[in-house]
Amino acid sequence: LLSPIVTLGTHDYLEFWQYLDTQRACDGGRIEIYAGGRWTLLTPENGYPVAYVAALDGPGFSGSSPWSRVRCDLRDYAGGSVRFRWVFAADGSGQGQGWFLDDIRTIGFSNFAGKISGTLQLDGSAPELSEVWIGKPSDLAVNPNPELAYTLYLPLGAHHASSFAPGYSIHTSDALELSLSDPSLQQNFVIHELKPVAGITSSHTENVLTLHWEAPAEPFFPITGYRVSRRMNAGAFESVSESAEPEYSESLAAPNRYQYYVQVLYAEGESLPSATLSVELPFPEDPPTPAATKLLANFPNPFNSSTTISFDLATPQRAELTVYNLRGQLVNSLCVQQLEPGRHHVTWDGRDAGRRAVASGVYFYRLDTSDYTETRKMLLMK
Repeated sequence: LLSPIVTLGTHDYLEFWQYLDTQRACDGGRIEIYAGGRWTLLTPENGYPVAYVAALDGPGFSGSSPWSRVRCDLRDYAGGSVRFRWVFAADGSGQGQGWFLDDIRTIGFSNFAGKISGTLQLDGSAPELSEVWIGKPSDLAVNPNPELAYTLYLPLGAHHASSFAPGYSIHTSDALELSLSDPSLQQNFVIHELKPVAGITSSHTENVLTLHWEAPAEPFFPITGYRVSRRMNAGAFESVSESAEPEYSESLAAPNRYQYYVQVLYAEGESLPSATLSVELPFPEDPPTPAATKLLANFPNPFNSSTTISFDLATPQRAELTVYNLRGQLVNSLCVQQLEPGRHHVTWDGRDAGRRAVASGVYFYRLDTSDYTETRKMLLMK
């Protein structure tokens, strides 16, 4: 159970009524408070009746209790904006009705708080709203609504508010002074996309693998470099290179499944990762130079989380590989770059340009070159 944001006065209490029917010391509940950018345990006036509840791995309310009042002193958080949550856990070894709460309130709540409201403007693909925040760094923040409007309640005083979204620059306001005479202020935010690369391709000679990509077109900020991350088999991704050039080479020795992604680096931050490229060592034997440009069937198809799309180029040329939904709307650009003749492989991980997972269904992938266009169908099944 999670409370809304509450701005506290100089001497406030949290008060609520509870009824408890659990297996003592095994199941139970506790109260936590969010302040200073983290959640911590909130102890009631008379302490928790059970010093250790197994399912909570710490103190809490446990056992059986009729309806009773609980109070928590909040003076240590005076003047701040906080949230409360009630956490219940059970180890499954017993049965009971659980933990019931009623009449939750703060006593002595101060009305002397202000609010900052406004809108957020993004110039790129919209991320998940749950990942977009507006507020004070390391303190309280809120998500905007679907119209990208927000309202942030803060205690009276001077504040700097910031907007944050993954893959975007951070916009921090000038000092905003909330006072009794001016308790409501307007602050709009504009943040710019840190453009990612459209996709990466690979080539190899013997055991040397080279990754290729193109710089994002018309980025809002100057590019300072690129970071390449790699993992082997099911291991964790690790950064293996940072350079100014849109290319990376390494010698691979051990037979493995290698996966790579690229992020664009800016002075203002870093872009979202590109789609992941998978490479198997030993490399498959190179087929002869194709006689004609052709878009091949993706594999696997249907697929669950990712699929590999292959295509042949008969001559050096610029190739664009894109994914569309059934409505004909662009979902993602997987490759937009000049490529050499040969067979090329691009992995699509089932995400759109904003790195959000797309829904199950039928999608189309299209290859465009100067003298060739073809579209094929694939099925994503989760």
